[in-house]
Amino acid sequence: GDPVYLFTNENVYGTLKTAGDLANKKILTVGASGDHVFESYLLGAGDVHTFDINSNQKNVIELKNHMIRNLPYANFMDFFFSTDNFFNQNILKPIRHKLSDNLRNFLKKCSDNDIHNDIRGNFRYRAACTSEYEIKRLQYISNESNYNTVRDRLPEQIPFLHCGLSQLANTTTQKYDLILLSNIFDYLYSTSYDKALKLSHTCNDILTPLLTNNITPKGRIYFEYVWDANT
Repeated sequence: GDPVYLFTNENVYGTLKTAGDLANKKILTVGASGDHVFESYLLGAGDVHTFDINSNQKNVIELKNHMIRNLPYANFMDFFFSTDNFFNQNILKPIRHKLSDNLRNFLKKCSDNDIHNDIRGNFRYRAACTSEYEIKRLQYISNESNYNTVRDRLPEQIPFLHCGLSQLANTTTQKYDLILLSNIFDYLYSTSYDKALKLSHTCNDILTPLLTNNITPKGRIYFEYVWDANT
């Protein structure tokens, strides 16, 4: 399958803070590593749904969700960030009975590959994530207290739609207070398009249908980041 993202390199928490009070809000976000989900729950969101064109991201989100809900902070950090225990599946023994068949198969594939050597086939692991700066940027794992806050708010399952952005408005009729599209804009349409043409296509084909079908009256869509901004 497609390589997966284990952690984001975006300032998700900082982005969400600009959306105002998220208490009890309903959010739809690109699935990716699940970090948008966990940061949203940390900020008090009421219900967070995901979508992704890569169905393997569902496994990453499910894995993290089970781990946060049922394993201590130290185990989570060890599993993902330590050199000695990176992806050591013994850590998952207490929760193996909770894992879906898809997730178990996914983990088996991971153990069949030597995931430390460029994590062939299944993982595009961001080495940058292991730096202290990146972990601090992810507020839900920056300390045990935040991790436990998220643990107490997470549902047993996080809804996942397997679809691309262009099909999103036709795939769900639900209304959301906030839709987070990460940097998908960068990958839309042909690379030969100039930015203005790309923007008008995105507005007509994607944002307008989402605004019409899937956004509450005061809702917002975040669809592109400025990486080189000062704040």
